[in-house]
Amino acid sequence: MSRVKKNSVFLVLIALVIISLAVFIPKKQKGVNLEINQEKTGAREVPSPVSDPKRKTMIKSVRIDLSSLQVPDKMDQFPAEIMARLLATGANTVFINPWSDGEANYQSRQASLSVWGENSFLESFVAQAHQAGLEVYAWFVVGRDDFPFIREPDWFAQTLTGENYYHEDEPGLFLPAASLANPEYLKYHLLLLDEVADLPIDGWVISEPLASWSDRYDADYADFSPPVLDRFINQFGFNPRTFFTAGEQSSEKYQLWVDFRAGIVTEFVEKTLEAIRHRSPKPVVITLFTEPGPDGKLKSFAKLKEWLGEDIDSLLELKPDYLEIQNLYADFEFPQKPEWATSFINQFRNQLDQPVPLMVSIQGFSVEPVDFSKVMALTLAEPVEGVSFYGFHTLPDLAWDFLREIWQN
Repeated sequence: MSRVKKNSVFLVLIALVIISLAVFIPKKQKGVNLEINQEKTGAREVPSPVSDPKRKTMIKSVRIDLSSLQVPDKMDQFPAEIMARLLATGANTVFINPWSDGEANYQSRQASLSVWGENSFLESFVAQAHQAGLEVYAWFVVGRDDFPFIREPDWFAQTLTGENYYHEDEPGLFLPAASLANPEYLKYHLLLLDEVADLPIDGWVISEPLASWSDRYDADYADFSPPVLDRFINQFGFNPRTFFTAGEQSSEKYQLWVDFRAGIVTEFVEKTLEAIRHRSPKPVVITLFTEPGPDGKLKSFAKLKEWLGEDIDSLLELKPDYLEIQNLYADFEFPQKPEWATSFINQFRNQLDQPVPLMVSIQGFSVEPVDFSKVMALTLAEPVEGVSFYGFHTLPDLAWDFLREIWQN
C-alpha cells in the first residue's frame, strides 16, 4: 500500500501542533502526564502518558480493513510491511476482518474468496503476526462483512416499504445489511465462525451489533423482512408496520416492537458468542455504536435501543470480556470534538449498572493528526483496558509519529 509522504511544510505543522496541544491539554489527569513531552521527535512535541506497569498489558490495537486496502503487487511481502509499522509504533494487537463484502479473506470452504482469500492472506498474516509477538483478533461488523448479498439476496434486511436495506455508511457509500432474524443467514454465519476458529487467532471483535441506523440518512427502523414480520405477527398478532403507517410510534404497542427488534440483535450476538466459546475460551470484545448530539451528550441506553436495536444492558448479560465504545467518530451529521473524549467515557460508565472492562476505539480518518493524538492521550488518562483505532490504511504519517510517541511512553 502506498503511504502518505511526509509533509514538506514541517515548520508550519510544528507551530500548529505545539499551539494546539498547549491550549488543549490539561495539566493533571489521573496519573497521566498530559503536559507537553520534553523529548522531541524531530522538531515536534506530542502528549504522552506516564509510564505505568499496567500499561504493558493494555491492548493497543490497529484495525486492518482488507476491504479498504489497495491490493499490493507482492502479496507475500505485505504482512511483513504491516508488522514493521505496527511494531515501530508500539502496537501489541491487531484487529483484522476475516470477511470483506461477503467474501472470505482466507481459504474458506463456504464463502466465495476475495483476492486476499485466494492468496491465503489471513492464514499468512496470523502466522507472521505471532512470530512478531502480536496478537490477532478476528474483527467483523455484524450482518455486514460476511453477508453474501449477491449470492443470497433473500437474506437482506428490508425497509418499511419492502426494499432491500443498505446502510449509508457515509454520503454516497451504501453497505448491504443482512437480516439478523433470517435463520439461513444465521446458519451460514455460524459455519463461517467455525472456519475462522480453526485459525490460531487470539480473540474476537463483534462490532456494531444493531438492526439499522434509523436516522435521516437511512430507512426508519428496519428490519421489516419476512422472517422478522412472521415472528412478530406470530407472537403479538399484528403487523408492526401499522405503527409507522398510522403514526403510532408513541403507543404502548410500539414498545413491543422496540423490545422485539432489540431482542433479535441480542439473540444473534448470543448465538455468535456460544459458537465462539464452544470452540475455545478466547476473549471477546463487543464494539458498541454510541453517538453524541451536537452538544456532546451521548444518547441514553434506552434511546440507543430504540434507535439502533442495540440493547446494551442485555448485551452485558452475555458477559463479553470487553465493551468497546467509539471515540472521535467523524460522523457526517454531528462530528465529535476531541475535547469530548473523557466526557464520553464517563457518560458511558455512568449508565452502566455494573463495572465492565472498557476499551475505546478511536477513528483515525477524516480527522487532523493533532486531534487524533489529543483523543488518544486523553483516553489513556482514563482507566480503560485497551485502545484501538480505525484504521491502518487511513492514518497519515504525522499521526503515526504522534501515536508512536504516545504508545511507547
